[in-house]
Amino acid sequence: KKLVNNKCIRRLYKFFRFPLSYQMLPVLESNYTQRRYMRVRRAMLYVPGDEWNKINKAITLNVDSICMDLEDGTALNRKESARETICKALTELDFGKSERLVRINAVGSGMEISELNAVLPHHPNGIVIPKIETVDQLNIIDGVISDFESANGSEPGEIRILAVVESAKGILNLREIAAHPRLDAIIFGAEDFTANIGAKRTANGALEAMSVAMAMARSSVNSGWVISLIRPASRARRAEIGSPVSTIWV
Repeated sequence: KKLVNNKCIRRLYKFFRFPLSYQMLPVLESNYTQRRYMRVRRAMLYVPGDEWNKINKAITLNVDSICMDLEDGTALNRKESARETICKALTELDFGKSERLVRINAVGSGMEISELNAVLPHHPNGIVIPKIETVDQLNIIDGVISDFESANGSEPGEIRILAVVESAKGILNLREIAAHPRLDAIIFGAEDFTANIGAKRTANGALEAMSVAMAMARSSVNSGWVISLIRPASRARRAEIGSPVSTIWV
């Protein structure tokens, strides 16, 4: 019994000690590949897409995932510059074992397709899509990525999708969203969800609302595909980390 416990301790230590490339979890078969592996994302660093120095700093931190932001982290008049900076980073910088993610603007913003067309040729590992409320939004992005993969001879499903769910409608449609074959993770936007339902950030009200939403999310995820459910850290924890990170997801 003592030997078994020691083995468990060693396995747990190995799991939390090594970077994500050593922590690839097998998941269910998809429409794209007979078998694929899902990354473990223990920490995601969120970096403004137009700030080259911060991206350079982020790649030295050996984190699981680095997400370069084209949405809220980039001012409207800096979107074009951010695209160029992200494309340059994907081409020139060595991210090591860190996952290379790009968050585009929401479906329907008028910017999402041009952003995809700009970054896909530079082969990010995944695309983060904000404000997901229906599976149809995922299908639009999936169609653009599939066309790119087909035209460039890439393995179907190689570029993954991470969906940010931050509204009541998104929570209600989680079962369909979670079943999408290209989806790797659901990011729960707790702060925006709280604002969407009109909850106040009090000690009880908002936390209870988020607990219900998280329970619904886990139920939807566990009933279907084995995917990641990522929750954003509190603002207090973000402040502890500081520059170069704009947002921390754990």
